Amino acid sequence: MNRKLILSLLALIFLAQVGVRAHGVDFKKFSEAFPVQEALRIDDKTFFHSSDQEASFVYVPNLAQLKPILKSLPCGESLRFSYGRRVVTERYVVLHFYLSCDVPSPGKLPYNKAVLATFSPAGKLIDYTTFLMHSDEGHTLLLGTLAPYLLEATLYQPSDKGQGLYSVSQEQITIHPTTGRIQRRPLALPERSVTLPSDWPPLSLSLSR
Repeated sequence: MNRKLILSLLALIFLAQVGVRAHGVDFKKFSEAFPVQEALRIDDKTFFHSSDQEASFVYVPNLAQLKPILKSLPCGESLRFSYGRRVVTERYVVLHFYLSCDVPSPGKLPYNKAVLATFSPAGKLIDYTTFLMHSDEGHTLLLGTLAPYLLEATLYQPSDKGQGLYSVSQEQITIHPTTGRIQRRPLALPERSVTLPSDWPPLSLSLSR
């Protein structure tokens, strides 16, 4: 009985090791598909590095690490993925990418979202956050620096549909240098709104080079 128990435990340990190894290989291949962010400036294009939208959008990679992110953003089979840029540190890996959902789950609006996610070097998801992009719910302008990582997000949300009036809010986003946790801090600004053209934001604003 003890011998069977020992053999069973050894088998479980072996399978766990194989799973971790495969988990790591999958993430390595996935992350290396992201071009390295070399510029010190971070902006919308960091999340969507190609100006050719048709060539950039692909089906979402079947990767276990992405499931918690996708679960929080309900979408049907129309969800598309676009690679952004990669930042590698000794303690974590930062990935920037873009998700587009034309046919969402019932009761949800179509959306385009930029995703900022951090992973351990072995591929474990540490943290993530999303930003509305070219959506009926709003659009975010992103601008920041790589070292230290500091991103300012300015969100424009329609406050009077059809009239071009948008409310404006801002946040600062940082990544903890040791843990890789993402921190969002609202900036205390006077309440304000702006009037923008009906075709704003143009796709070229964020996606063109």
